[in-house]
Amino acid sequence: MNTSIRNTILVPKAIKLSISQTKAIDLFNQNSGSYIHSFQFTEHGFFNPASLVHKLKLKGAVIETKTKPATSSFRGELQKHSRLAHYKLVGWKQC
Repeated sequence: MNTSIRNTILVPKAIKLSISQTKAIDLFNQNSGSYIHSFQFTEHGFFNPASLVHKLKLKGAVIETKTKPATSSFRGELQKHSRLAHYKLVGWKQC
């Protein structure tokens, strides 16, 4: 029996999202409770995470943003980044 509990944040019915926005919410829910950094979005086909997050915020999403150091792998080489954006879906504003 699986004892892990996943906190899924549902989109209010009144909010209409594009396909990419819906996929981004799914990605947030798959990683519920943790931050997702920009490169993780890119790995899932989102090539402008900052714009995507901004559009979700305009639709009422409450998303925490932090910048912190991270390491990425590009073409087999590790690269250090001093300020990489990390995002976490907290919930939705009440209408």
